[in-house]
Amino acid sequence: MISKILPVAALAGVAIAASTCPLSVEISGTTDHIAQVAVTNTGAEAITVFKGNTVLSDHATLDLVASANAADLEFKGTYVNYKRTGLNASMFQVIQAGETVTASVNAAKTYNLEGLETVDITAIQGFRYVTGEVAPASIGETTLCGDITSNTVTITPDQSKVSSDLISRSEPASMSRIQKRAVTYSSCSTAQTSSLKTTVSDAITLATNAYTAAGSAADYFTTWFKSTSEETLVRSIYTDVKNVQTKSPKISCTDTYGDCSDGSALLYTVPTANVIVPCPNNGYWGFPEYSSTCADFDYDRAGSLLHEMTHLYGTEDWAYGPAAAKGLSAANAANNADTYEMYAGSTVHPSSLRHTNITYTYTPRNLHIQKKFTLPPTRLLGPLAVLFALSSISPPSTLAAALRKSQSYTWPDLQDLSIHSHYCDKTFQPMKAGYCTITNLMNDPVADKPPSKNYFASVQFQLCSHRTAGQHFHSPDGC
Repeated sequence: MISKILPVAALAGVAIAASTCPLSVEISGTTDHIAQVAVTNTGAEAITVFKGNTVLSDHATLDLVASANAADLEFKGTYVNYKRTGLNASMFQVIQAGETVTASVNAAKTYNLEGLETVDITAIQGFRYVTGEVAPASIGETTLCGDITSNTVTITPDQSKVSSDLISRSEPASMSRIQKRAVTYSSCSTAQTSSLKTTVSDAITLATNAYTAAGSAADYFTTWFKSTSEETLVRSIYTDVKNVQTKSPKISCTDTYGDCSDGSALLYTVPTANVIVPCPNNGYWGFPEYSSTCADFDYDRAGSLLHEMTHLYGTEDWAYGPAAAKGLSAANAANNADTYEMYAGSTVHPSSLRHTNITYTYTPRNLHIQKKFTLPPTRLLGPLAVLFALSSISPPSTLAAALRKSQSYTWPDLQDLSIHSHYCDKTFQPMKAGYCTITNLMNDPVADKPPSKNYFASVQFQLCSHRTAGQHFHSPDGC
């Protein structure tokens, strides 16, 4: 997880540190291109370690960095997007105080070692753990160690094996010059292909909105990316995702590399093979298109696919989930796939940065909304006061009495504000994908006309960015 930040050559001699982390790592021996990596609990208590993205896992993740002839080698392994909850017990390892556990790590699985006489390798570990011997209910309950580096050793690859050991060998990254520039779908049913096409489009929309927001909303940008110093890099990655079709990635509906088999992965990506795999049976296909709450950012299809797409352009997995992502340094946040997902989701979700009151009055025939914004000068990007009248929308008679009185609600807001109305069907059920379709009242010249058929104005009104106009929006509950 550190290879793009710190070259392996600079790691030689670095102490196994992070004084607050009760774990140390050492490469204790090698055989050909296989390293024996020892992990020791240096603390006074037993701990339970999450195996994901460590040498303790069987996944071909970024656990080693490698160099040859004074140049870093390209990582050719897998980025696994792990479940945040409901993980199998097998994904955790109890390590007693003072105990050392050893894992064999095949450097040829994740690096192309063909033709190399010697290679320098270093183990890089970003452990997540809890104190005690009971596995946590979610990754969010774990403590994240700063990346721990081992000693650097020199290996001599067995050239008779390295080619067959490389996990991405079966998927050539190069594309035919006559191949159409588009996302392709492999081993997917008609329904899966249709769903994925929608999700690809929505992920691109998220990236587009995030790209725009990153250039105009410094105060919120720094919530996730810490500093505007990383804005150029962040916007370049969102630009790449916006144009992902030009890379012609393949989305496979079968477990091409076997990383779904232990049940811990939601999706995974092999960047050098240009392949994204949503695991068939591990939960991804049951996600909503967009999450209904900010707390569930990691559990929607659009955000999850955006996460994977950023791996195609160099991001890694430093942290999972909102709390851990917000704890990263600026450099690490700009290199963390989940941070891109969180920020992109936040440009669509109303965020919890600020709350103000919306007072609205319903009558059987008229709906009036008045909102006064109180924002600092740096956020005066929208009107200070907005008044819209929506006429001729009649809620069902059974609701008329309840809707006649004024009520005040508190919702989050964003800059560049406009008011959007959610229209649901007559049974209060959303019309598509679990959410009500948005009508942008600012840009709707016929807003004084009722919606078609039997739809009526929902009792919920949301504040959202103008960048979401025409898109599906989400409830701010839990933000």
